[in-house]
Amino acid sequence: MRVRFKKDSSKNHTMYAGTEHESTSVSMGYGFSTNIKNCINWNDTPEGELVEANGNDAFMISGDKYVEHKRGNNWITPKILKK
Repeated sequence: MRVRFKKDSSKNHTMYAGTEHESTSVSMGYGFSTNIKNCINWNDTPEGELVEANGNDAFMISGDKYVEHKRGNNWITPKILKK
């Protein structure tokens, strides 16, 4: 599943920093997150701009009601974001 969300590095969380198991979790909003390795061009995207991520983890799949996601060639904006 491909999703996109506004980049906010202040909400990132790194576990096991400095070890071979280091992992950074990126918040997609509404309590959903993904691994930074799933994000496309994270370092090149300015803060506050939309960043895309690929992944099949349960958090991303269950987040389709809260995070803008792609079906086919179309981006689906959930009703909660259309306010």
